[in-house]
Amino acid sequence: PVSEHPVTACRSYAGLGYYTAVNTARANYDLLVRYQVIRVTYPNSLELYRLLRVEARSLVNGRLFNATARAEVIISAGALYMSTILQRSSIGLASFL
Repeated sequence: PVSEHPVTACRSYAGLGYYTAVNTARANYDLLVRYQVIRVTYPNSLELYRLLRVEARSLVNGRLFNATARAEVIISAGALYMSTILQRSSIGLASFL
């Protein structure tokens, strides 16, 4: 990803620097906008160790949404909110959990 558009020299954004290239190359790529991640959960079963679930809430109507993935989940929450997601997911310092 770059911080400037290569032609116009305007500041870039995630759509240009990442999403456009990935969306055309990966058929299983889904992007959720206007959702806020609540937490990420992992099952206790050993045979499902790679299966994870992301709980999110719609910022439009407040409905809960669960996404399940076997390989990869990318969460973009920024520096301020990412630590909250990790703590709700039981990841982090024991004193905060």
